[in-house]
Amino acid sequence: KVALWIETVEPGKPVGFLDANIRCGDSIFGIYDLEMLGRGVPDAAYRPLAGDDKKTAKHFEKRNRAEREGQGSLDFTKGGGKLPPISPLAREARALRALPEDSPQEIAAKRTRFQLSRSSSEQRALRVAADLYVAAFLTPKTGPKPGNRDEADSVPTTAHVWLSAKGQVLDGALVGRGQKLAAAARAFHWPLEFPDLMDFGGFDAVLGNPPWDRIKLQEQEFFASRDPEITEAPNAAARRKMIAALKEAAPNTRQHSLYEEFEMAKRIAEASSVFARIPEKDEGRFPLTGRGDVNTYALFAELFSSLVSSRGQAGVIVPTGIATDVTTAPFFTALVEKQRLSRLISFYEV
Repeated sequence: KVALWIETVEPGKPVGFLDANIRCGDSIFGIYDLEMLGRGVPDAAYRPLAGDDKKTAKHFEKRNRAEREGQGSLDFTKGGGKLPPISPLAREARALRALPEDSPQEIAAKRTRFQLSRSSSEQRALRVAADLYVAAFLTPKTGPKPGNRDEADSVPTTAHVWLSAKGQVLDGALVGRGQKLAAAARAFHWPLEFPDLMDFGGFDAVLGNPPWDRIKLQEQEFFASRDPEITEAPNAAARRKMIAALKEAAPNTRQHSLYEEFEMAKRIAEASSVFARIPEKDEGRFPLTGRGDVNTYALFAELFSSLVSSRGQAGVIVPTGIATDVTTAPFFTALVEKQRLSRLISFYEV
């Protein structure tokens, strides 16, 4: 914010209100459009991750499929409730952007309106639904299969997402867990963060130098700033032994909390990998790059391509493999066939 204020400050006027324009989160893990909510949670969300019980995961997968296929359209309740349109959120966002910022009083008024818009009933309902959608991937599927309603509400499914989107109040514990997991994963929901721009068709410019990593937690990187001793272990076996010792530490100690943080980070990485690989037939977000040995740079390239409006342009720094690798061939082919590629510049060391 300070850097932007320094660049954009106008003598005699207050520093601009940037909160409505700056967002932080994992932009490739979350809801990209509201239609994702209407289509329901994909079955891939219940694929067993490390520590999950396969029978429990299968139970929720079957339940979720029955809920999703039993409705068959966005009329997801017998009362005919429709998924709320993005238009009201977009109109409010556009109105907010149009407010003047010529005095401290106007800045304060804009901030108040922004906070109110973020806490509106429509925004809250959709945000809970979006968080539960993501939480379906993240929630541990453990223990025996549910035997009563309370146990059945331990893992979010399509019905929860649809009912929440309609504005129905759900079990507080379920919602709380779901929002906590979504927050831990820093899930980013594009139609809720930038409703006006997504309703308009996208951004005029998208620029970035995304990470070039595989979606897998690296133990040494994770512990580098948290416990350097583990990072500097002589080998992987010694490192695993030290991590196991954290698990045995007394509850509420720094060591045990560090182990829980590590396990959560591993689960988020696994769930993110599953999310990125949902195929096109199941309405996955990355039908062209979410395949093979997925690398985040490819996912970001496809995201940038989706985010830019028909009149805009995107620029991204990625490895030359975006044009030459087998796994990214469908994406690059689509760019060429649709005449969307303006320029490709490749640099080599000599």
